[in-house]
Formats: sequence, C-alpha cells, structure tokens
Amino acid sequence: MVAPILRHVSELTAFQLRDGATNKMISLLPPGQDGAATSINLEIFDVAGRQNPNSHPDSAEAFYFLSGNGLAHCDGETVSVGTGDFLILPAGSMHFIENTGPSRLYALTTLLSDDGSHDGSTRPQLQLDPEDVSVIGSADVATKA
Repeated sequence: MVAPILRHVSELTAFQLRDGATNKMISLLPPGQDGAATSINLEIFDVAGRQNPNSHPDSAEAFYFLSGNGLAHCDGETVSVGTGDFLILPAGSMHFIENTGPSRLYALTTLLSDDGSHDGSTRPQLQLDPEDVSVIGSADVATKA
C-alpha cells in the first residue's frame, strides 16, 4: 500500500533547471518517486521569462495555466495561452513557452513519462515569495501550518 502524497504551500520550495533561467519549478511529484514514470510540477515564469527550446523524445508534456498570459511555441506553430487553458505538447516536439503578460505566468506541468529532464533534486532550492504563495495557495495558508 502506498500513502497519498500531500503538499502544503507553506512547505514548497522551487528550483531553476538551469543557471540564469527566467522560470522556476516546484516539484510536486518528482520523476521516479514511488515508481511513478510521470512528474508533476508547478512552473513559474517571471515577467518576460521563457524556457529554453527543449524536446522530450518519448514524453508528452501537459500544461494547465493557473494565472497569466503567454505564448507556446511548438514545431514552428505559436498559440496564445492564459488562465484556464490546457496545452499538450506532443512527444518529440521542439517547444518552449514564454510569458508575454504584465505579471508572472503560472502553470501546472506534467511530463508523461518523465525522461529525467525535470529532476531538480541537485539544484539549489529557492523560497517562494508572497506573490507565488498568493497565486498557488490561499490567504489562510498561515493558519493551516
């Protein structure tokens, strides 16, 4: 029997996949945890931030946008994304997302199956700031701790 995984906003930390990145990740389900082939992350893009172009040969990537606006680029196609949108990028596609809005862009990101590219276990951890907590949490987070 495997126990459920519960993450409270008050205990979350973020990491940058690469030095100098303008986006950061919060690992909710790290690749390989409890034998899972999938990873689940919250991804936060700074204003004017973007991913580097990337590809996952055997992994589709799904995004649910919690807040903000941006553009998703995939194999030469570009679509606008924003709050409430779902985006699925096919396995093997060359893609990146950029924040084009006046505030941070927040997305729940799932890699099916994770090829190890979203593993932040060796990266320095970053604390969430009040803006991050207000978007991904609630006003009463402090009372739950």
